[in-house]
Amino acid sequence: MNSYEDIHEAMVELRLENARLRTDAEHAERLLSVIESLLRLDIDDDPFVSMVRSLRSVLPFDGAMVLTSLDDGRMGCVAADPPDACGLEWPGGRFFDKVMAGKVTATIRNGDLAEWRDIPATAPSPEDAGLFLPLHFRAQHGILVLLRRSSGFDRDDIALARKYGLAASHAFAANQDRQVIRDNMTRALAAEEASKAKDLFVANMSHELRTPLNAIIGFSEVLSHKSLGLLDPDKRREYALDIHSSGRHLLSIVNNLLLYTKIGAGQLVLSVEPVRVDHVIDQAVRMLENEGRARNIAIEVEIDGDAAAGSGLVAADGQALRQILINVIGNAIKFSKPGGTVSVSTACEAEAGRLTLCVRDRGCGIPPEVLAQLGNPFVQAESAYSRSYQGTGLGLAICYGLAEAMGAEIGIDSQVGAGTAISLRLPTQAGEAGARRVA
Repeated sequence: MNSYEDIHEAMVELRLENARLRTDAEHAERLLSVIESLLRLDIDDDPFVSMVRSLRSVLPFDGAMVLTSLDDGRMGCVAADPPDACGLEWPGGRFFDKVMAGKVTATIRNGDLAEWRDIPATAPSPEDAGLFLPLHFRAQHGILVLLRRSSGFDRDDIALARKYGLAASHAFAANQDRQVIRDNMTRALAAEEASKAKDLFVANMSHELRTPLNAIIGFSEVLSHKSLGLLDPDKRREYALDIHSSGRHLLSIVNNLLLYTKIGAGQLVLSVEPVRVDHVIDQAVRMLENEGRARNIAIEVEIDGDAAAGSGLVAADGQALRQILINVIGNAIKFSKPGGTVSVSTACEAEAGRLTLCVRDRGCGIPPEVLAQLGNPFVQAESAYSRSYQGTGLGLAICYGLAEAMGAEIGIDSQVGAGTAISLRLPTQAGEAGARRVA
């Protein structure tokens, strides 16, 4: 009898052990599949999301978070599924320290934890049950938190989750590695684009310098030739004017290079004081009238009543403001079609303490991919690398630097085929006038 009972008991234990082995084998197989899936991930895939998806297939839960220690002793959520909890913080405490030390713990209600009482209202509900698993990645320690709304976690859940702890640690470490790789790829791409832009700038600059130099050398050789006496006075005057024009163009290129170099080196000092906007606009327009007339472009100026009456004073450096206007209006003329119009207007924003100055053209417009780069040095508004328009690509970079130094803001709105509007918002109160160095 005893022998029969012993055999029966042994068979029951064997069946139970067999069931446990099958469960362990199944868990091991799933764990292996998780690790293999992590190894097969593309650079843009999120290993944490992949791990959570795999774990959810064998252990149902409603949410997952990864908490790590912050410098002030609090715990911060650095990853979550769903991602709503990312960025939230929890106060540190014994419970979190115990889990990070290696103890897998489950709660019936997270609201019973002291660490859960002062969390933001947007955090997971305190009514949720939680399963807390220690994570170890690199030299960091963290916690994987699994959440359930309808019921708590039992011993089998805890045993299964414990087996996934190592995979979760590797998943999060892989996530960090991939983020570093993505950041490095982004920086490398940016460096490559910057290198291309600089190469293009050098090519453009070579063209811009050679053109006036060739004109100066060529016309001066003609004037110095022995047969000069055969030239009539009008032709000699025409050649002299061409040399003068080429020299002024060459000087403007050199001046822009020197100005941009000063801005980049923090050596440009501006004198910010009350400035009449209407006077500066008038000076800039008069300097560009001949250029507009040569291209059959009309320049229209519309100054609102406050600015025209003299109350449109802005805190600015007059010379720097004039330089910005010359660059912006000059670009508007350059990119306008013959017979077109460039409009310059002002609008006072008394409540905001600002005056907005807008230069609008109805030319070719700027593609979105180029618009995002404008203001960076060496970038031109042309979408192709053709030499349709002259220019070094430094004009807007200089404008951005000067505007920032004066506390002004530049905005660009453009549509391909419809034209471009560049606005300059200037403070109307002088505040503390005086010298400012461009950093």
